Amino acid sequence: MSKPIAIEAIINLGVEQYHSGNFSEAIETYQSGLVLEGNNPLLYYNLGLAFQKIGQLKQAISAYQKSLELKVDNAQAYNNIGVIWVQEGKFDLALSNFRQAVLIDNNYIEVYNNIGQVLEKTARIEQAIIIYKRALAINIGHAPTHNHLGLAYHKTGQFDLAIDSFRQAIIIWPEYAGAYSNLGISLKERENLEEALECYEKALQLEPNQPEANSNKGKLLLEIGETDSALYFYDKATHFAPNDPTIRSNMLFASLHSSEITPQTLAERHQKWGKTYPPSSTADRTRLMDQDTLNIGYVSPDFRQHAWASFIKPILANHNLNNRKKFDIFCYSQVNHKDNITSHFESMSDHWRDISHLSDQQAANMIVEDKIDILVDLSGHTADNRLRMFNLKPAPIQAILGHYQSTTGLETMDYRLTDCWIDPPNTANLYDEKLIYLDYGTLCYDPPDLAPPIQPPPSEQNGYITFCSFNRLTKVNCQVIALWAQVIKAVPDSRLMLKDRWFSQKFVRNKFYDSFLSHGVEPNRLNLISTIESYQDHLNLYNQADIALDPFPCNGQTTSCEGLWMGLPVLTWSGNRCSQRFGNSLLSRLELRELIATGKSEYVVKAISIAKNREMRKFLRSDLRQQMRQKICDGSTFVQQLENSYRKMVSVHLQSN
Repeated sequence: MSKPIAIEAIINLGVEQYHSGNFSEAIETYQSGLVLEGNNPLLYYNLGLAFQKIGQLKQAISAYQKSLELKVDNAQAYNNIGVIWVQEGKFDLALSNFRQAVLIDNNYIEVYNNIGQVLEKTARIEQAIIIYKRALAINIGHAPTHNHLGLAYHKTGQFDLAIDSFRQAIIIWPEYAGAYSNLGISLKERENLEEALECYEKALQLEPNQPEANSNKGKLLLEIGETDSALYFYDKATHFAPNDPTIRSNMLFASLHSSEITPQTLAERHQKWGKTYPPSSTADRTRLMDQDTLNIGYVSPDFRQHAWASFIKPILANHNLNNRKKFDIFCYSQVNHKDNITSHFESMSDHWRDISHLSDQQAANMIVEDKIDILVDLSGHTADNRLRMFNLKPAPIQAILGHYQSTTGLETMDYRLTDCWIDPPNTANLYDEKLIYLDYGTLCYDPPDLAPPIQPPPSEQNGYITFCSFNRLTKVNCQVIALWAQVIKAVPDSRLMLKDRWFSQKFVRNKFYDSFLSHGVEPNRLNLISTIESYQDHLNLYNQADIALDPFPCNGQTTSCEGLWMGLPVLTWSGNRCSQRFGNSLLSRLELRELIATGKSEYVVKAISIAKNREMRKFLRSDLRQQMRQKICDGSTFVQQLENSYRKMVSVHLQSN
């Protein structure tokens, strides 16, 4: 057999092995061919493809580069190298290779899409939109490009244009499951929940194993209180994408809302997440800390208009009140859409860093360069978190503030700052982190400047008690509805006022009417409110209520503080999980233990008692704000304890090193 014929046979065999999924065998085949003909560009290119498939990325790049040395006009090789650099988070190198591919083939539409995605990852979405439009000028019938354009429009809040783009992708490719799933996301933002659900269902009909569609459907169901159904779809999503950190974090967050999951199982789920991403160390362990001035870094996606912002502000506002040189404060912002609150937080920090466009490794490198001594997470497994970056251990000491209701699951998270009510000492085994207790409490609330005056109890004029909960429906599951229905029935003529954006949807309202009716509560005893024009109007709604009801197993945090600030007694059930003890923490600090139930029957009994105790309710409306100022809203005392805790962490670290 002649040499050219032998090489052709080897290439054909390697291609057959590759397409059969036998990538290691294909690699051996191509390497045997290179022994015969070491200057064959196609062998090197195919070898790169096989290496890329099995995740040996350095070898893949090397093979592609050797192919390009022999044949410089291989646009696909440049594109593939660019894709690898994207995976590695090296976006400048990726763009350089993608642009080289376009120079060779300016009609290579997939490369334009890849360029657009890198521009999106590096916070240049408007440029990405231009690139996608340029690609569509080459081929208007390319469905994936319409899909990418739709995603870019969605990220910039142009939901109608996003919807149009996704619909165009579906017209071109009616079986495009990904476009259906993305269309559902944009329709949800336009508050068209029923059609969004239909899109997710269509996507799952086309591709039942698609992780994103399962996750998106789970998220929507969770937001309307369908916890069990949501977890079913989240579990499917994690099964089909076991290594996707976002989908798995979403599943963990959803798990917090299930009454059926035990504290031990919840901890194990989080620990399983942590073990999926092996820890590594980026920090310079030999660096000596400056014990006079500590560099503290706070990481959060919530430096913006967000429920947790009212707990973040007291921290930034009260560091170094006596001496600005004791702590140098760095904020690492994962905010994708900045607002006036973002600007306010930026002005309160000594150093502001935007990491929203950085890979985990790039963000970790920045933190190392900033010489951060203690890195503090403020989000846990909530949306847009950067917990995987903590796994790179960019700071010698890492901690999480206990707003999040479980362990992070990370071996590299050293401490959890909490209190004895939320995390009693006998729960330490549920955490990977060492518990550090703040005597003042975990939550320090920044009360709203424009809170309306507290009005007399509405029952004085109405002649009946009005209960309320303004928690998201995420927390109002079927068990909560069943217990609240008992409360309403036990207090004659009482009403229940609920507020959530999704009450704008008729089918959601009807779902809740039907759920309460199944427990014997008529619709005329429910007041379901959707959107309110301003935050002040939202707060004023508390003036229309007599008693606030805390949900379970996820207690309110911001809503409970709002209710207390507006003078309402907040009735809570303190349970066996961290998430069900936040109300206990707030009320214990306010010395209002008579508002804490320890079981369902006691919850109902206490609701009846509070409803009957007119004098107690009137007194709380006149007294609670002053008590809140001292015991929940004293940022100076809270941060002083926080700073003392940081000093103790450093002392332990220095002794052990």
